[in-house]
Amino acid sequence: MAAVRLRLGAELRTRWKAWLALGVLVGLFAGAVIAAAAGARRTETADTRFLAVERAPDILVFSRPTAGPAFATIAEADLARLPEVAELASGKTIGVAHPPEVNIIAPADTKVGSTVLRRKMLAGREPRPDSVDEATVSFVLANAQHVKVGDTLRLDVLVAGSDQEQAGTNPTKPYSFKIVGIDAAPMEFPPQEGTGVQALWATPAF
Repeated sequence: MAAVRLRLGAELRTRWKAWLALGVLVGLFAGAVIAAAAGARRTETADTRFLAVERAPDILVFSRPTAGPAFATIAEADLARLPEVAELASGKTIGVAHPPEVNIIAPADTKVGSTVLRRKMLAGREPRPDSVDEATVSFVLANAQHVKVGDTLRLDVLVAGSDQEQAGTNPTKPYSFKIVGIDAAPMEFPPQEGTGVQALWATPAF
């Protein structure tokens, strides 16, 4: 046993630098693994935390007054009285003929963006509720349509309820929006089907 201790002592005296280097490498590797695991945990919960902070809705209810008897109907006041409903906010979506990927969302009041469905501003600011032409755009729309804060975005907006629509055509009206902000909202992250990610947020005044 004494011989083993002598041998080990000799090895440590002659090779202590190599053993020290090995210990440092093991420590660095272990630290990197721990940091990666912590980062993975943060990434795994990032979406859930984002939805909670931005107060994303659990359910979207679409009003289709001409959908026919196969679809249930419920008044907004009756919906608000349901015990499961904590918050209710309403707005209107408006289609765009060109570019067709864009979808306009016009809140009915200031509850959208404050108590429900907040938007994280990546650049600029929220539009003034009393401004008819100010709007923010999703980061996806900003990238796809090459839009930045201060630009004017011109859209061919679909006009609903007109005589032309009743005749089976799709009338449009040109409209220009002043882009005052670029946002990230819970419903704007790809991949999604349809036109949801290229969202333009108009105002109650619009």
